[in-house]
Amino acid sequence: MDKFLFLGIHTRKRIMKYMSYRDRICNLLSSCPAGKDLPLWKD
Repeated sequence: MDKFLFLGIHTRKRIMKYMSYRDRICNLLSSCPAGKDLPLWKD
């Protein structure tokens, strides 16, 4: 269970980092919808 807990925390940190990068790109483009349409952020 400790391994899974560690992975969960690590993944959450990684997601937060990606979210901050996406917000930075949104701010650069001055348009969040355009930022979300970048191929980098597609699911």
